[in-house]
Amino acid sequence: MTHPEDQIRYALRLIEEGGSLISEELFKLASLADAIAQMANSGQIEDAKLITDYRQRIKAFYLSNGAFRAEVERFTGAKQYVKGIEDRLRDA
Repeated sequence: MTHPEDQIRYALRLIEEGGSLISEELFKLASLADAIAQMANSGQIEDAKLITDYRQRIKAFYLSNGAFRAEVERFTGAKQYVKGIEDRLRDA
């Protein structure tokens, strides 16, 4: 299993590539951002400086990159869709 800090470093590498990312990579970054937020909220990330740097850079990237914002919305919608399916299957 990948360590949380490795996932953050991978996300930072994607952010550095910025404008050259294709939509699938931006979607992956949105997925990583969601996973990293969950890990940070649950205290799984020990490197405070790394998470602070990541949060500043992901926010700046989100604000400056419309394609990434669109992929964040697409990821959020997909996540809600899957949750709805899981809920229906559980209730069936």
